[in-house]
Amino acid sequence: MKLIENDPLDLEMLKKMLTAKEDLNLVWPSADYPFCPIQWSERLNPDRGSLSFWVMEEDSIIGHACLSPSTAPGRWTVNHLYLISDKRGDGRGKKILELLEEYARENLDARSLLLRVRDENLPAIRTSVAHGFTEIGRNDTHVKMSKALN
Repeated sequence: MKLIENDPLDLEMLKKMLTAKEDLNLVWPSADYPFCPIQWSERLNPDRGSLSFWVMEEDSIIGHACLSPSTAPGRWTVNHLYLISDKRGDGRGKKILELLEEYARENLDARSLLLRVRDENLPAIRTSVAHGFTEIGRNDTHVKMSKALN
């Protein structure tokens, strides 16, 4: 498995992956349904520092992830993490987090990563904890987690 930068930003493939409302809701709960390319192009805008990645397995795109700069120097946010349904549940999520961490450390001089997980998405919470993330807060629907990078 590897990450390939989605550069130039290609939203058509993401749109094809996120046709089901439930999938779109997993990735970005407040996103417009059906998939709105304008909304996503603003959200994944490289001019704002966001880095969009395709998750590749062999020669197939099996998911998406994004790293976005946070307000604090050296802190990056993992967001819009998605795996197609038949690729979930066997450790790929943890591997994606490892790849994002490696990229952030080596290319962005990141000192910490943040992520938010829907509180009902227990598999994603377990995966994040198994990868060293710790809970730092909650709101009505999300668990906010952080991991310091050495």
